[in-house]
Amino acid sequence: MLKKISILFVVVAFVGVQVFFEDWNAISEPEKQEVKGGKLYWQNRIGHFESTEAYAKVVDQVRNEIVKTPSRRALGVEWNEVGPDNIGGRTRALLVDSENPNLLFAGGVSGGLWFSEDGGQSWKQTTPGDKEEFLTVTCITQDNSGYIYYGTGESLFYGAPGVGAKGFLGKGVFRSKSPHGTDFEHLPSTWTLLNKSNFAGVNAMASDENGNVYAACLNRLYRTQDNGVTWSIVSSTDAVSIFGTAWDIAVSPSGFVIVALGNEIFTSASGNEGSFSAIPNTELPNFTGRITLAIAPSDENVMYISSATSSGELDAIYQSKDKGVNWSKIIGGGSSLFAPFTGGGPQGDYDQCIAVYPDNPNRILLGGIELYRWEEGENWEKLSQWNSGWNDHNYIHADEHTIRFDHSNPDLFYIGTDGGVFRTKDDGEIFERLNRGFSVTQLYGLAFGSDGVVLAGTQDNSNVYIDGLGNTEESAELHNTGDGGWSAISQLNPNAFFVESQYGRIRRNNTRSNTYSEFFYHKYAKLNNANTDYDGSWNEFVTPFVLWESKKDGLIPDSISFVATKNHSIGEHVDVASGISTVKFEHTFSSPLNQSESIKLKNPVQSLFVYPSFQSIWITREALDFAKTPNWIQLTNVGLSTGSQIGATALAISDNGDDLYYGTRKGDVYRVSNLSKVVDSASAVDELVVTQIGDLKTKSGGDAYITSISVDPNDREHVIVTIGYYDENVNVYVSTSAATVNDASSFVSIQGNLPKFPVWKFD
Repeated sequence: MLKKISILFVVVAFVGVQVFFEDWNAISEPEKQEVKGGKLYWQNRIGHFESTEAYAKVVDQVRNEIVKTPSRRALGVEWNEVGPDNIGGRTRALLVDSENPNLLFAGGVSGGLWFSEDGGQSWKQTTPGDKEEFLTVTCITQDNSGYIYYGTGESLFYGAPGVGAKGFLGKGVFRSKSPHGTDFEHLPSTWTLLNKSNFAGVNAMASDENGNVYAACLNRLYRTQDNGVTWSIVSSTDAVSIFGTAWDIAVSPSGFVIVALGNEIFTSASGNEGSFSAIPNTELPNFTGRITLAIAPSDENVMYISSATSSGELDAIYQSKDKGVNWSKIIGGGSSLFAPFTGGGPQGDYDQCIAVYPDNPNRILLGGIELYRWEEGENWEKLSQWNSGWNDHNYIHADEHTIRFDHSNPDLFYIGTDGGVFRTKDDGEIFERLNRGFSVTQLYGLAFGSDGVVLAGTQDNSNVYIDGLGNTEESAELHNTGDGGWSAISQLNPNAFFVESQYGRIRRNNTRSNTYSEFFYHKYAKLNNANTDYDGSWNEFVTPFVLWESKKDGLIPDSISFVATKNHSIGEHVDVASGISTVKFEHTFSSPLNQSESIKLKNPVQSLFVYPSFQSIWITREALDFAKTPNWIQLTNVGLSTGSQIGATALAISDNGDDLYYGTRKGDVYRVSNLSKVVDSASAVDELVVTQIGDLKTKSGGDAYITSISVDPNDREHVIVTIGYYDENVNVYVSTSAATVNDASSFVSIQGNLPKFPVWKFD
């Protein structure tokens, strides 16, 4: 039996952005004197420019509201975990405790920090756990006295702020309350007025044997020498501050530091402010993309650089044997034979990590799509195969983010991936999954069956099906392939499941098994002879769809033929097949009908599946008819644009099935009226009326990505729309005339005292 599920009314999130901006006017004069170099700006190299100061202010506002009114937190709703507890999620942080090799820590970008006391065989969540609002763990380190620090904020995962499942920002650094402990506390020193914009994204952490702990943040390098009580900016050469993305940092036990800042590499023998010097471009190029670093534990003279191009392909791997003075290129990019960061596309900006064997300074591991090994004098060797079976010896989930060796056994190491934690005990001969109880799977879409089963689309872990009958109540089966997305379970036919993979490739089945068939066929993606596949030119990466159902549709035209097999009299009742195998409807005869005669009946049992693309919005009334290929009807392309890649980002249907509402990333809201009269392409042309009823971008004075639309089931005029982005003045709007208004002025703010943060759903 599944545990009881509760549903929250408002869903909000803190989402990753890529730019630092500090409001200099808001800083007092004494505080200004503490900042060398004056007003600070940072822009990443892909050109996305947004404010993290707005994010930081929202975080403080939310925290203050929680402190003031703790009883109102989450509206008093009690949450019970449903799962999955056997399928890992994106794991960017791993640590093997310095004293106890069986004590492991692993951080998920949407599930917080977890620990294992049995070498990864089982996991528990650290404190604070999932009741906290900052769960995006990106990096971890341990100081020489045993305290453990983890950084939050996945700022290196690009994405528009507050509009999708990209990188979520965090709230600085957390530290264990005791050495080697599993209870953690937030370090307020990482959330001061001068620090918070940088510490919203902690990209990497490292420490040495001298008590120094470093945090590579959005565009500065910080250090603490007092266990996190205070932090100071140390990224400077002489008296000149160094600005730029702090991609990564590596520190030797003795305290030698190498850090990637912006498009350069800097080293320091001490890590002190002003002690850093840039490696000249006669040795290394100006880099254009993400950079990762490693120092050999057995010889701190030997260090490595892995770099990607601005487009995410392999740039090169470099080695130095003299503490970064001279560098040699191990291998360059541009080859189809060795492209570790390229799978479905180049993504070295997303999955890239490098580690040196603890007993051999000239032997390394490189993680990208797959895991590779290199040793001086040898060729590159691929150790993993992401598309192998779960139980195959070389299976590691695609997209590796971090590698950690056991301190005493070079044959034992752990890998953090999009599919959780993996381990080898024999130097890569056999890999095993370590995800039992590691509940960090990131969900994109969620559906509930009438009997309590759950179907959900996940980030890079397909769709998960949980029925409470597995090895644990929370264990899941994998359904479909690729990244998951939206999901739906029919309430009329509880066995009818609908799932999608990336860019809106939708499939269905009626057996609750992992055997799905496509039902929006590829030919529809060839509109106007366009050479379009299921990719970023066809649809959103996570495409919304909606399944509307009713047993009492009173608006649908007479559409079903009933042939009498006997004589029927006035007032007689008969059960009629609805076209959905599990459902019949009752008809009462108002006039006699003789055997073999037929009449047209209104079928009140209806379903409507709505599917958008950049080119159009489509519907079918036959999604639940598994005996036929559904007929898809093209509704409209108003507000959608292939060239600008604008599609519907949110959909909703009125309770009576007559109105479809959809929103776009431009902040436009549209109503499609008379939907109940559409049964074929001809009636779509004759009956449909499309009206823009909202222009929220103009109303808000900025971007207005529509994240959800909710229709009051008792009043189709009453519609609520929510908006993404942090810098919106209003993120929640309402209309009380949405079903009849004929202009774009329908919506007004109901923001109230909500902080200015992205709102994902309002029901």
